[in-house]
This record gives sequence, C-alpha cells and structure tokens, in this order.
Amino acid sequence: MKYKLVLFDLDGTLTDTLEAIAKSVNSAFEELNLKTYTLTECSRLIGNGIAGIADKVFAMEKYDENTITPEVMKEILRKHYGKHYNYNVKLYEGIEKLLDFLEENNIKAGIVTNKDHGLALDTVEKNLSKWKFVDIIGASDKEHPRKPSSYGIDKISEETGIKKEEILYVGDMDVDVQTAKNSGVDIVYCKWGFGTLKGEENIPEDIKVDTVDEIIEKINKVTPLHEGRISDFASPLKPYGFRGFFIRDERFHADASFLQNPVKCYGKGVVGFVERDEIKVKTEWIDKWKIFTARANNIGTELNDDNFN
Repeated sequence: MKYKLVLFDLDGTLTDTLEAIAKSVNSAFEELNLKTYTLTECSRLIGNGIAGIADKVFAMEKYDENTITPEVMKEILRKHYGKHYNYNVKLYEGIEKLLDFLEENNIKAGIVTNKDHGLALDTVEKNLSKWKFVDIIGASDKEHPRKPSSYGIDKISEETGIKKEEILYVGDMDVDVQTAKNSGVDIVYCKWGFGTLKGEENIPEDIKVDTVDEIIEKINKVTPLHEGRISDFASPLKPYGFRGFFIRDERFHADASFLQNPVKCYGKGVVGFVERDEIKVKTEWIDKWKIFTARANNIGTELNDDNFN
C-alpha cells in the first residue's frame, strides 16, 4: 500500500456536527440580540473554525463595530460552543469501518482541523476514543495558522517521519483541498460533508468520493509510481530463465524424491520440481517472491485454449 498515514479533517468528514454548530451559533447570537440562521445557512459559515464564523458573519451582515466587535463575537461563540459542541453529534456512515480498516492494516491516522484545538480534543474524546490518532491538531490563533496553511500536515509528517507521498488527507471542503495542495499530499474530498451542502464548485471530480468504501479502495489499489512495473524486474517470457513451456523440459520433474535441493514449480495445470542449481536467474527471489498472473494464453489465435482466456 502506498499510504502509511491518513490524516482527517474533523467536522463534516468524520463527525456530523452541523446541529451542534447551529445550536452554538444561534445561542450566541440570541445572547447578542443578532440575527440567527437555519441549518443550511449555518453550513455556509463553516470551514475556518469559530474565528472564521465570526469573520464571515461580520462580512455578510456588515455589523457596526461600535455595536459589536469581532473579538466579542468570537468570545461569545466560543462560550456557547463549549456548551453545545457535542449536541447531536454522530459519526458519518462507514467511518467506523474506515478507521477499523486503517488499524487492521497498520496505517496510522491523525486529525488536522480548523475546529478550536481544545474542542477538537473534546470531540474526539467523546466520539472517536475507540481509535488511536498519532496527533490531533486543531485551530489555535495564538500558536499557529489555520488551514489552508500546511502547518498541521507538515508537523505530523515530521513527527512520524512519514514522507508526504505516503500521506493521504481526507476532507470535505475546498479549504481541505487547498491545505493538501499547499502541503504536497494526496487529497480525498468527501461529498457527504459541508462543502457539498455549501455548493462548492471547481472541485476536481477525480478526488471526490461518495462513500467510505471508495476511500478504502483507493488506499488498497494505489502503489508508488517509483516502484515500477513487475516487467522491470522479471522477464514476462523467462521470469527465472525458463520459458513458459518449461514443463516439457527434461529438467522439470514430477517427483522431487531424488532431487537434492528441489524447488516447486507451477506450470499450466501442472505442479512439478526443478533442482535449485538449475535456476540461474533471480535466485534471490525464489524463497521470497511469489508472483500471480492471470491466465491469458494465445489471445488473437484460433487455438483451442483460447476458451480459457
């Protein structure tokens, strides 16, 4: 497998927190005697943490800073989010299966989110404590920049010693796509998240997924480009120095009892043996490598065994 580390966004990717965010936002704005929002409207405010919500609301509603300042709004938002951060929070469908798959295959997991750092830790503790994460990095305006900065991904890459080409980032918004681009890692865009609710456009189709199974499939099938093809290492006609019709060679034996150091060989419908000393090519592979190729003989000819292709 190519990936040794999968990093996740949190809200909208692992956890459906829309109701919690909406309740926190509206509770805060009710206290401030400001306009409140529907669930759909709240989804359009998400993407850059509590600070980002305040920034968007100020830009959208053009509030007079003589009446309410962004700093006060952020303070009140954080107070109410601290009360309601886990309100009706649930994991998206298939997330348990995905995290179990990573653990079963010894692939590390981590979280890089724009949710305030303390609340990110609390959300994970309440909803994702069954699984181990190498690190959880949330937003902290005083300590480090928010996404789309590459800070979080870079930090975990350095901590774990895992190269960027071995990291997959899983998110649900354009800010996640830009974060992955800035850090130089592969990205998966989850269509079940907030970006789709917001109607984000210009997201490349080839990074979008509808289900967790598509993420697992991507992890399973992708291999590093630098590993090359099997034909770069072994001849397709003579993989160990023998032709494919070697079963008719006098060196191929059905019985191994009289051989000093037999090596089992698999031919077309036949299993036999050859003396190890007869193998002159790729001898270091004999006890380590096993190559499976699908049966496809005489394609384009009229031989009878075309029926087996």
